Amino acid sequence: MTNKLFFVVFLFFVSTVVLSQNDLFYWPICQSPQNIAPMQNAGGSKIVARSSVVWNGKDYAVVWVDYADYMLHFRRFFADGTPVSSATTPSTLFSSYSYPPKIVWNGNGYAVAWVVASGSYYQIYFLKLDQNGAPVGSEIKVSFVGIPETTHCLYPDLAYSGNGYCVTWHDNRNGNSDIFATLLNNSGAITHSDTPISTANNDQYYPRIAWSNGVGKYQIVWVDYRSGSKYEIYGSQISPSNLVTGNVQLVSSTSNSFYPVVADMGNGLGMAWYDSRDGNWEIYFAKLSANGSSKIVTDLNITNNSNIQLYPAIVWTGAEFGIFWMDYRTGNNETFFQRVSSSGTLLGSNTQVTYSGDMRYPDAAFAKYGYLVTGTIYAGANYVLALGCANDTTPPSCPGNLLAYNITGTSATISWSPSGDNETDLAYYIVYRNN
Repeated sequence: MTNKLFFVVFLFFVSTVVLSQNDLFYWPICQSPQNIAPMQNAGGSKIVARSSVVWNGKDYAVVWVDYADYMLHFRRFFADGTPVSSATTPSTLFSSYSYPPKIVWNGNGYAVAWVVASGSYYQIYFLKLDQNGAPVGSEIKVSFVGIPETTHCLYPDLAYSGNGYCVTWHDNRNGNSDIFATLLNNSGAITHSDTPISTANNDQYYPRIAWSNGVGKYQIVWVDYRSGSKYEIYGSQISPSNLVTGNVQLVSSTSNSFYPVVADMGNGLGMAWYDSRDGNWEIYFAKLSANGSSKIVTDLNITNNSNIQLYPAIVWTGAEFGIFWMDYRTGNNETFFQRVSSSGTLLGSNTQVTYSGDMRYPDAAFAKYGYLVTGTIYAGANYVLALGCANDTTPPSCPGNLLAYNITGTSATISWSPSGDNETDLAYYIVYRNN
């Protein structure tokens, strides 16, 4: 038998091998965000709403709904934005292109919530996926569970607690638009459905959700018109046992406030939104207590620019917040970025990260040393952009302890110790075999 020689080469842009978050000298900050690879077409042809992205500890996953086929799509990406595989359609149920889906990672696979055309109305559905995006079980309707549908349910959001899920949305079953939620256990079975989160006077819209680890409850924030004179931001919490608390006002400015997003930091939360108190639409940030009942830091103007800034996305890296948004200061819609400290202060200045001419509706997820940012050229394709957090010129360490065993004439099993890099996520390993 002829022994074959195997050797390994790797790229150091991004990694599929992630070292412990407790690595020596590791600190998840992003002092100098910069492109580490060109922006790439992620798939789709007519995307008109925000996609959703999540990091799984090894690579990213992105979901979106395409106007071309009204289907939910899933695709994985290495941390440099290179596709791991082709896009798939994990469900055959028809959706609506106008309402963005949401994906979360549960440690072993994914879960997604999205709008589905169900009978005469749009309803909210939930589905678990395996690590490759294949469905685990069947789609589950989580709105109007066991009761007749009477209206559309829209703008879902989804969070994972480590032991279960919460899906939230708005609908007008009571005559006005209100906020509702459904809880599911770790297996994806419904435990409590259609729980009212807010049924105040007038309308409540666009709920966003995060698991607040500091108190063991889900934090939900939304746009609220109960005053009858302007849109404000309110929040409530719901426990895994279905106890709803709060319904407190979080933002009240001299004008309208819209599109809050929220991220957990372990002992509190960060919230971003846009409002027009300065005469134009600006991005604002506030730090919330873990129980969501109060602001620890007063409203912080993120942009302070005379043009239009909309649709923020917020990410907690483990040490700081990263906020992305759609910005028109260049005369085109582009994605900008701002760091915010754990104490709620600005770090550095606004940074432009896309130069496409019409990039809209950003979302982002953080790996270990950088972000993957998604966006769409309106009614066009979905795009991804990988950002590193440092001007890294030091190559990664080489993989070690290369072994080949179970060698046959056509195959072998190989193993090695992972490479390391203190500033850039490693991409992937490319394995070559000589003949």
